[in-house]
Amino acid sequence: MRRVLALIACLGCPAAGSAHPDHTDGVISIGGLSVTISVGLKIEPTEEKPAAKKPARRKQVSKPRKAKPKPKQVVYDLAGTWDWVAQCKVWGRIEGVSVYEKKGANAYIGAAKSKGIAAQTKLDVTVSGREFVQKERLGLIRATGKHRFSANGRRFEGSVNNGCTVVANKR
Repeated sequence: MRRVLALIACLGCPAAGSAHPDHTDGVISIGGLSVTISVGLKIEPTEEKPAAKKPARRKQVSKPRKAKPKPKQVVYDLAGTWDWVAQCKVWGRIEGVSVYEKKGANAYIGAAKSKGIAAQTKLDVTVSGREFVQKERLGLIRATGKHRFSANGRRFEGSVNNGCTVVANKR
């Protein structure tokens, strides 16, 4: 049995003799046992062509995309010195200067000085986004104003419950 398996393993091996020029046939002899094998494979001469060289692909390196710059976030900060003009029903046009100091996350205190008036008005302010409420005290006189910052945060406009409208610009 081993001999038969060895013969089958040799199938297709070139051996002595050839029955047909286009086929590989052979005679195998192992230990006195001879077997003629006809494989029936058609043999055609081939020329080996060198493999066509593919053009080297350039590795495309994509440039990192620049992130779009985020719009500059405006900080509505009241701290500092503001020049203002108020137009009032009773007193007419009044000009002055207010100075604010930050006292908390959204709280400010300050003082307002009007031209022509000796006393200073004390200010307590609460800011919420672009808007703020300002409580004013001048002696026994109390007033509350509601104001709104401009888009760039360097100007505000508003009205006070004493009949005045106010426009202010930051220095």
